[in-house]
Amino acid sequence: GLGLLIFGLVHYDIPYTPARLAVAGVICTLGFLATFIPFGMICLMAFWIGRAAFLRDLFIELFMFRRFPLSEFPNAFIMAFTFVIPLVFSGTVPVLVLTRLSMVESLLLLGLLIAIIAIQLTLFIIIWRRGLRRYESFGG
Repeated sequence: GLGLLIFGLVHYDIPYTPARLAVAGVICTLGFLATFIPFGMICLMAFWIGRAAFLRDLFIELFMFRRFPLSEFPNAFIMAFTFVIPLVFSGTVPVLVLTRLSMVESLLLLGLLIAIIAIQLTLFIIIWRRGLRRYESFGG
């Protein structure tokens, strides 16, 4: 990925600053985290439904959508890929930060991503604690 990034920046003569690279890198890294927190929540569903493998497999199949630009999807998909399973932050948004967005827009998106992660972590902790209580109630 890094080699492709360097090639694209040099070959296409994209003007960049260290600050843009840093923001794009942070968004990409946090985007990866924001993508996998819902995956963890799905895996925690095993506390209630026994086997969550089918949900896990369905979630993994959604990753194929990460390869396509947002403009190719209807608005409902864009909203889902931004707020529910934020795939856009690990692919599309870092590219936009490097190529089109102003620094203010980039930082606003970073703030949005941080808010999404905070909500996700809160939900993850709630699901985890309730799952443990359910598990412990059956353990005797």
